[in-house]
Amino acid sequence: MKTPLHRWTCGFLAALLLLLTAAAAAVFLSDPCFYYRLPPEGEGIYFSERCQMAGLIRNVPADTVVMGTSMAANYRKSHIEEVFGGTGLRVTLPDGYLSEFDQAMSLLFREQSPERVLFGLDLNILVRDESGLTASMPGYLYDANPLNDLQYLLNKDMLYYSVYAPLARGWGEGQTLDEGFTWDEGIWWNHMTALDNYDRPDIQPTQPVEPYVENAKANLQVVTGWISQHPD
Repeated sequence: MKTPLHRWTCGFLAALLLLLTAAAAAVFLSDPCFYYRLPPEGEGIYFSERCQMAGLIRNVPADTVVMGTSMAANYRKSHIEEVFGGTGLRVTLPDGYLSEFDQAMSLLFREQSPERVLFGLDLNILVRDESGLTASMPGYLYDANPLNDLQYLLNKDMLYYSVYAPLARGWGEGQTLDEGFTWDEGIWWNHMTALDNYDRPDIQPTQPVEPYVENAKANLQVVTGWISQHPD
């Protein structure tokens, strides 16, 4: 004989399971990170490079891939295709660390066989260590384990964007893959603009060069590892 507590517990668990299933279904169908499919009609709502680049790597076939920080964000897909021919893809992680790019590179070569990858190794990436790395990179979207995709399907932020993204597209806020994550609109490229935004820093004591050299060596090992794994 079922007691009231037993019935309440079963009802609660059933309702909880129903809510979780509905949430996962909403994320799966809307797919705000393009993890399973590209956005409808080629226009999406772009809100997080670290979350959405995994989906673009999976679903945008590319002969040529340009990868880098926000310094590479304005190299549009169409520009890449115009210069190199074939299909192109831009993969950017703003203020990215080598370990984050390593995850993106591993996913890229698991999912595709690009003819060339152009990586923007700017000075900031080259000489710093991983001490400032945060947990903002969702590793479960980049690894080869399909079971932890539940972290995507049952994610409160993704549930929010699953509702927001279709509404925003309906409001005309969608962007093409060419324009997603670009930041050069309305920017004037001249020396006066650069000087207007430059604040001369306070004079700092000279820093020892050894830590920068050691960081550069460690970071270059990651880059040369890519070349060794994919010599073609």
